[in-house]
Amino acid sequence: PALTAAIEQGVPVFNQGDAKGCAAMYSQTLRALVDKDHLGQGTWASQLTRSALAQATKEGPTEAAWTLRRAMDALLRSVSD
Repeated sequence: PALTAAIEQGVPVFNQGDAKGCAAMYSQTLRALVDKDHLGQGTWASQLTRSALAQATKEGPTEAAWTLRRAMDALLRSVSD
């Protein structure tokens, strides 16, 4: 899935000190899910994702990366439960 791939790519980027690059990857992935309507209209997943994307734009790179990662983790947990 796109979320797992983004995390697998983003973690090493973040760990190498490029929080901005990591946040950009995560943001791009989440935005694609919203834009392609993969999360449904008005669902909690869509609302969570939109909220995280909006919050991340107000944060520095490190916090933005973590905000987006927490949203991705929540989405992944919801499909595995």
